[in-house]
Amino acid sequence: METTVRMNHLDALKWLDTNRIGKCTPELTGLAAECGHFKIVKCLYEKKNKEPYFPPALVEALRNGHLRIAYWLSRKDSDHGVNMFPMIFSLNTSWPMIKALEILLFLNEVYPEVLTPSRIDAWEEYSCFDAWYPEMVLSWLNDNFPTTDDTSS
Repeated sequence: METTVRMNHLDALKWLDTNRIGKCTPELTGLAAECGHFKIVKCLYEKKNKEPYFPPALVEALRNGHLRIAYWLSRKDSDHGVNMFPMIFSLNTSWPMIKALEILLFLNEVYPEVLTPSRIDAWEEYSCFDAWYPEMVLSWLNDNFPTTDDTSS
């Protein structure tokens, strides 16, 4: 089934789930999110929506820059009342550099509690935030969360 998910074969996945003992597993949703296969993610979610396994899939979608999948999963996340902050917070060292700004904008819109000044300060303290992220991301952060250290007074 892993190969079916990885290759984005939705009809084959449905057939295998119906006719084989293996069935769909929660890990497959994470794999589909990692690969960016939105229809597969939705299908797997519908088959297993009573199990709270989709937060890892959201993490994989964000880690790989698949924001459409991440947004859809985040809506499902709020339906189930799952606290995503710990998983999202742990991602700050693994976002793809090209998508870093888009991911920050996504998080700011969907999970505004993630991007608070105190949490941004923690990211800067415990990771190589300044060295790792592109200048446009740091500029966006400075515009939206200016530092309170004003030495001009």
